[in-house]
Amino acid sequence: MFAEYPEDRGFTVREAQAGEEALDRIPDFYPHIVLMDVMMAGMGGVEALRRIKAIAPATCVIMVTAIEDIDAARGALGRGAADYVTKPFSFQYLDSVLEVHPLMDHIDAKSS
Repeated sequence: MFAEYPEDRGFTVREAQAGEEALDRIPDFYPHIVLMDVMMAGMGGVEALRRIKAIAPATCVIMVTAIEDIDAARGALGRGAADYVTKPFSFQYLDSVLEVHPLMDHIDAKSS
């Protein structure tokens, strides 16, 4: 559902199951927005965020997590994340987050 919803709304979606896979896709796809879980197998989301911002600094990275942790949110935002959302969240909320970044024409999603 995490990838299908934006796709149904007309976005081009590329999924990655881990941070390393997402990083491999960045040079070919250059997404405007990356939705990425903080907790992933292999490379964690915060490290993937750091590397994505090094490769594609203009990419908007929205961190997604099931754990409400203000310090983690501040850390991710300090490392360049545009937003930090806690699961579960409504698709209406996702729409509002995506509308904040109107220049996008495609999206990269990481679901967990």
